[in-house]
Amino acid sequence: MKLRIRLLAALAATALGAGLGPAAASAQDDIVRAHEALAHAGEYAMVCGVIADARHVRNARGEPTYLNFDKPYPDQDFTAIVWGRDRKRFDPAPETLVGRKACVYGKVERYQGKAQMALARQEQLSVAASKPE
Repeated sequence: MKLRIRLLAALAATALGAGLGPAAASAQDDIVRAHEALAHAGEYAMVCGVIADARHVRNARGEPTYLNFDKPYPDQDFTAIVWGRDRKRFDPAPETLVGRKACVYGKVERYQGKAQMALARQEQLSVAASKPE
């Protein structure tokens, strides 16, 4: 599993460096664009897009941090969730990544008609070095 995560992180770096263009996405079967994630519910995949908004909800059960991809909530295509118990494993704090291209790896789930994925480790998240122009 750790080797697969490292391999997919390398693929994510390639996709992020290529600007997530069509050639990068189509060249890698394991990479799914955020707006395509719902079609992959129940599968393990690398989902890539731009973090449109993010928020840490301290007063909600489980203290989730939501990373909404490509469009802000409630119109997001895909959401990555970091539960409060796992936040200490992420540096920088996930909610500081708004506007950055990112890829996440894990099991895509369907929740209330939207695609989402829980992130428990930093290794599941790859972020571009700078914000897209």
